[in-house]
Amino acid sequence: MARRHLAAAFLLPAGLLATALAPSPEHPTTPVGRQAGAEREAAPVSYVDTSKKTYDKHTLMVDGKPFFHSGVQFRYEHHKYTKGWTDAQLEPVMKMISEDGFDVVNIPIWWSQVEPEKGKFRWRDIDRYLDWSEKYGLKLELLWFGHESTGHSIKERLPEYATRDFEYVLKKDGTPLTRDGHKLLDKTDPDLLEREKYVLGRLMDHVAERDTRHTMVGAQILNEPNVANMQWGASADRSYSPTSNARWEKGGWTDAAAFRKDVLLDYLTELGRVVKASDHSVYTRVNTVGDAEPVTENEALRAKGEQTIDFFGDDPYSTDVDRLYGYGADRFWAQGGNFPMIMENFAGHPDADVHKFNAVAGNTAYNLYAATDSYAETGSSNLGLYDFDPETHEVKRKAVSHRVARLNRTLGKIATDLASRAPVERGGSTLQTFNRKAATTVDDLTKPLDGVDVTFSTDQAAQGVAVRRGPAELALTSTAEATYRIPGSFGAPRSVETGYYNADDRWVRKGKKRYSTPNGNLTVQLAPGEAVRVLTHPGKQPPSPASTRAPSGATPTAISSRRTAAR
Repeated sequence: MARRHLAAAFLLPAGLLATALAPSPEHPTTPVGRQAGAEREAAPVSYVDTSKKTYDKHTLMVDGKPFFHSGVQFRYEHHKYTKGWTDAQLEPVMKMISEDGFDVVNIPIWWSQVEPEKGKFRWRDIDRYLDWSEKYGLKLELLWFGHESTGHSIKERLPEYATRDFEYVLKKDGTPLTRDGHKLLDKTDPDLLEREKYVLGRLMDHVAERDTRHTMVGAQILNEPNVANMQWGASADRSYSPTSNARWEKGGWTDAAAFRKDVLLDYLTELGRVVKASDHSVYTRVNTVGDAEPVTENEALRAKGEQTIDFFGDDPYSTDVDRLYGYGADRFWAQGGNFPMIMENFAGHPDADVHKFNAVAGNTAYNLYAATDSYAETGSSNLGLYDFDPETHEVKRKAVSHRVARLNRTLGKIATDLASRAPVERGGSTLQTFNRKAATTVDDLTKPLDGVDVTFSTDQAAQGVAVRRGPAELALTSTAEATYRIPGSFGAPRSVETGYYNADDRWVRKGKKRYSTPNGNLTVQLAPGEAVRVLTHPGKQPPSPASTRAPSGATPTAISSRRTAAR
């Protein structure tokens, strides 16, 4: 959830509790599913390969294959249960997300959506998430909004018993930490942890039974979690509840900041263990924004093989392209085995496409917040990729929506390469990016690519990616009209085609591509969003003097002289 508005009213609609309710034990202490530490019979649905043995970067794996994560958050639950949207109004948003080239949709689910009454479970919403994701060819990343979000335990997102049966964070004077009528449940309360583990375990059991096609590939554990801080105003150095005091004294703690990290990491690790021990094991992530960011401490657990959170990430809400580009090399967020991912950033900003390209160029997976800004009274903001009419709830694209879609589709044509190859500027050798700041005009920008000097030019603010996939194979992409020049030393052209690489990383040919060989170098002009594969005869020089190849059926593509304003 974006770091903003929290006070919106929520009422469970009539019939909510009567739908698909199932009994459960009254006082369970462990998840229903596979116990933590039990031997797994099936391979995990997804995980992060941090070995760098097969690939030269930390690689997200789904069903055993590298997976390029291109995500956007969809606030289905807030639109529906707070703003009163219907499923008929919400489903078209999922269709737009798919049409615009995303492959992952991040959707929050509240504790109260799963367990509206103690011991009674409801699967309607998670089933809808899975059904819609599968229908539109998307992978689902489920965001578990459990006992708190952004340091607020919001009553409407919790079953009633959870608001009265567990301890709250107390200030030093013994009064509850409070902001805008909300309190914060205390992570040192063992009863709270056990119950939340049980509920999350029931949810994962249902997913394991229901999602046989592995639509759900990731789980976020809580949302911008805090220990003794309520974002935007209320905080304490730690909780002074009885359980927190006992933990402080037993551990001999003197540093409140270190204590908060310990409390948070312990709680998250226990919830992560539930996901990992389930029959639908997926990668786990946490977006930490608040009073504790235990990334280094999690790496210490990883070194001992004890971590259950695969990676932590930031919600930077930044328009600084250098900061977004630098995230993948950041000493904090890219330390050890921590997979670099920006969990949330502006989706509706006019330069959202440029922001995303910079993150990808810097070796970072990227999520936009959000498809629609459910908090926007006007239906439009820098947070929403799409605008909507506040009265009719009709959702429409805006200018940046189309540019983000074009970027997504372009990157999707080389998805496996982006998932498994580090950019040259991040220590790789076989993937190179061009014009990350989207300068309107670039003349003869030459950059190294595994021993080949590739030259890129554009007068349309194009951003490009080139991949050396083998000794005689290059993949070239561009978001707008651009020209690539490949030196003759790479070999004489054997095949130049337009198309894309599919989910199995196999080339799908769409047609032959016009190219020329001036001065013995291969020159090819790309249309907006195009991907081109070049195969050569290694060691054989291109024809000279300059010649032009126009294969039958090929459609020439030329750079327009039209210029656009720099973005």
